[in-house]
Amino acid sequence: MIRTAASLLGMTAAFGLVLYLTYSGEGGSSPSATSPSPFAGRPTETASPNVTPGITPAPSPLPQVVQDSGLTKLEMSSLVQFPRDMSLILETGCWQCGGPPTGLRRMYKDADGELRIEQLLSIEALEIAPRIAETPQGTRELPPFITGLAVAPDASEMLVSICVDGLCEALPHAGPAEGRVAIFESADGGVTWHELGHDYAPTLSMQGYIAPSVALVLQIDPDTLRRLYYRFPGFEPLEHQNGHIPIGSVSGDVIWATKSGPLTYGSGEPVLDLGPDMFAGTRTVMYSPYGLAPFTWFWDLPGFGEPRHFLSLLNPVGGVMETYETSPVSNNMLTAIWLPDGRVAGTMAVDREQILGAPSNYIGHLPALLGLDSHRYNLIGEPFLEDDFEPERDVVNAVQIGPFARVIDTGSCLNIRESPGLYSTVLTCAADDVLLRTNGPAYAGDDNNWRFVTAPDGTSGWAATTFLEY
Repeated sequence: MIRTAASLLGMTAAFGLVLYLTYSGEGGSSPSATSPSPFAGRPTETASPNVTPGITPAPSPLPQVVQDSGLTKLEMSSLVQFPRDMSLILETGCWQCGGPPTGLRRMYKDADGELRIEQLLSIEALEIAPRIAETPQGTRELPPFITGLAVAPDASEMLVSICVDGLCEALPHAGPAEGRVAIFESADGGVTWHELGHDYAPTLSMQGYIAPSVALVLQIDPDTLRRLYYRFPGFEPLEHQNGHIPIGSVSGDVIWATKSGPLTYGSGEPVLDLGPDMFAGTRTVMYSPYGLAPFTWFWDLPGFGEPRHFLSLLNPVGGVMETYETSPVSNNMLTAIWLPDGRVAGTMAVDREQILGAPSNYIGHLPALLGLDSHRYNLIGEPFLEDDFEPERDVVNAVQIGPFARVIDTGSCLNIRESPGLYSTVLTCAADDVLLRTNGPAYAGDDNNWRFVTAPDGTSGWAATTFLEY
């Protein structure tokens, strides 16, 4: 099914993921305004975009911010195989039916080039009992369901909120929701999960991370159905205008948007004005751990044909560095994550007729890698276009960068030590199936062979290679 931005918006709004805002105008939480930019040496404004290679002048209806930064076309390159040294954390669920997320799965290639698809999170794996709910049909057992996910863009930390008892839906004219939500967290890339509590308000849902270790949660007021937002943990209320939706954060400050109009901080102070008929986009509220934040939006001016889709780069203080437009216009980014090497990874809605050999179960969107310097983007066809692949939502929520080694055969966890040696201080312990980054040195000791590794939470140290699978 061909999915334009407009059709995707209406479908996902039904279960509270607010996809009329397509994904992550996130801004770095830690860099200051004087932090060096990955675009050091490149102009932040293009005085004459019509004479710069790869850049076309912005038409007059587009906002001044685009005309100031220049508009670069991103052309579709080709279908590619799943990349090595990269792990995608993908949200699962029924895309066409618009239901809630059902979990997370991980895809990566091992050292032999074999693609591994592994379920990280599911209701079944957490072994949550059916919830007991009072319904108009009487007391019933109903399955628990995920109300929201928060995944850091580098998979370093994750939170999930799950309705575990009663009814958790806040619906007009249905009375107050009477249920309980549990929150689980993971700090090892989604392999192990720990419950933080199970007595949270029934309408609570995780929305995403807005800074390291700081998540945004939404709670629906049962009487007014107004959206209330809080920082988690701590439940500090967030100031915002009624009807505004969070689309990301800059230096820890949440950016808010309506369907059309300026982006603002909670106080109402403007961040940037996209102008009329410009629709800001985010899918999962997230920050950028690498400084620049890709921010998606689209222009839908009546009488100008199909909506045009854009990706702008925000610097740590909210200014637009550069703006890109995808071509053909039917291909648009739904999620976007800035990677350390300057590429952007995410999920793209695509025109299936332009994808050669797409099977009948193909659902209209693919993971994508954008090369901003080359002005090209590649769509990842493997395994999503294969006949035996069962498509789910498969929206990219996080990206881990390798090379990797997988922890195996410990029966519990693998000690990561301060130095190579069995008597060295243990810094952390990585469970079986955790992916460790292995871009450090090796050491052959008397007691074991050792490799310098980095755990998903950022802890670095030495691990015995006996328990690593490359």
